[in-house]
Amino acid sequence: DYLNNHLNLVTTLHDKPLFFHSVRKEMERLKKMGYCNPDWENKIVYDSWGMGIKVDF
Repeated sequence: DYLNNHLNLVTTLHDKPLFFHSVRKEMERLKKMGYCNPDWENKIVYDSWGMGIKVDF
């Protein structure tokens, strides 16, 4: 009964490039919707505002 209330956090589509930047399939899906622009050659994923996130794999 203690802590019966659970908090579920979800990311918005705008936040997904920050957390899932190395998941190519998800980045391609988000690119089609206009939420990111992956540059796989330079290993950078840009969010919808142009902030680049370095991808290491």
